[in-house]
Amino acid sequence: MKNISAALTNIPRLFALTFCLGAMPLAGGLAGCATNIGHDETSAEKIQDENTSADVKAALSSDIQYKFEGVNVAANTGTVQLSGFVVSDEQKTRAGEIAKQVSSVNMVVNNITVKPPTN
Repeated sequence: MKNISAALTNIPRLFALTFCLGAMPLAGGLAGCATNIGHDETSAEKIQDENTSADVKAALSSDIQYKFEGVNVAANTGTVQLSGFVVSDEQKTRAGEIAKQVSSVNMVVNNITVKPPTN
């Protein structure tokens, strides 16, 4: 009975896969087939995320005052996460402002850590 139950729960996934594979020759194999089951990022989304990350990194590094060498950037469908270290709250705020100005950025999650002052 467990095998039948397991098979029945996989029917939507199997149907989606069968439909996708059957439709690919009609589309010339150029278009991916998207389903809502365990959405994996498409190649186009990955490329867009890489471009967004690169654009934000370039904008941060071109800042005249700070350059932001210690800041990491990760993008996921228009949301950019900043992490790493800076030496002041002003730098953290400025990094977030710069990231928001990049056209492909919808939202910024600023997880930058301000280093404690060294004595």
